[in-house]
Amino acid sequence: MKKRAKELKKAMARHGITITETEVCKSGHIKAYLQNGRFIIVSGSPSDKNAFWSMKRDARRELGKDDINND
Repeated sequence: MKKRAKELKKAMARHGITITETEVCKSGHIKAYLQNGRFIIVSGSPSDKNAFWSMKRDARRELGKDDINND
């Protein structure tokens, strides 16, 4: 599982997304914390080729929430 978390950090870094910390949940999913303090839940073993793109999309959405909520 640590190997999967390391691969996740590298892959997201290539797309400009920084993961500061990861932890493994009881269910086997990976909880990845983003640089703004928010987190995304990622499958421990992605089942299809779209899993990475969904993960990237979710991370970008969470990172964008800071811009929206700064009133």
